[in-house]
Amino acid sequence: TNLNSLHVIFPRLCDIYHMQNLNNKQVLKTKTYQTTNLDKIDLGKIPTKSLLTGKYRKYTFDESFFMKESPESAYFFGFALGDGCLSIRPENSKYQLSFQLNEKDHSILEQFCNWTSCSNKAIGITTKNLHQLRFNNKKLFTENDFSKWGLVCNKTINAVKPTIKNNINYFIIGLLDADGSISWNSNNNHSTNRIDLICNKLIIEWYIEAIKNLGFDGKITHFNPSNKSWARATIHRRKDIINLCNILDIQNCNFKLQRKWNKIIIE
Repeated sequence: TNLNSLHVIFPRLCDIYHMQNLNNKQVLKTKTYQTTNLDKIDLGKIPTKSLLTGKYRKYTFDESFFMKESPESAYFFGFALGDGCLSIRPENSKYQLSFQLNEKDHSILEQFCNWTSCSNKAIGITTKNLHQLRFNNKKLFTENDFSKWGLVCNKTINAVKPTIKNNINYFIIGLLDADGSISWNSNNNHSTNRIDLICNKLIIEWYIEAIKNLGFDGKITHFNPSNKSWARATIHRRKDIINLCNILDIQNCNFKLQRKWNKIIIE
């Protein structure tokens, strides 16, 4: 059957074809695809969608978590500043904070579900095989200001410095887990020891100032290209990396990204 003629009869089926790059036979197998109007999704629910069934499922989450100031919420918002996306688009009835992570970091999304009292089934998989979690709530994201965490719409361009005063170490751990990279050589090879953070220039400035205020007195290499919106802060020396880990209290942070930090031997 010609795909163009199919589109006249089953337009939503053919949308799947274009998204999933399936062949005609696979498209026909979907049969009962049903459209869902996103405008009708209840507030305080997390929508997840299977492209092959077209079914939306709704999962509640604890909105009060977003208003708390705790080690967990500080980590959550630090991670959101790095790898989250806050979208407020009334024309699309889109009021959400979303995360899309590699499969190897699926545990982070499960952790967020646990903290927000949401089912792990809310975690979906995109067509690019990324693991996705979306918190959708019009009232939550339009009536509250999350800029104290640095979390704003289009944060890559419209960055603002965080103004939080408490649990800063957990916030920084979350930011480093999202946008940082860590290399460590147990043989004391200085060239491979580093903690890097790459993000918007304003956030890098805040990060450098914040870790110094926490007591870090080591060397920081600040790469700040004039023609870019991003900058990089690098800590190379072994003793400085260990110092930062101690200041952030990495060993006692039970919800850090294990694959990044466990390689470092705290002396």
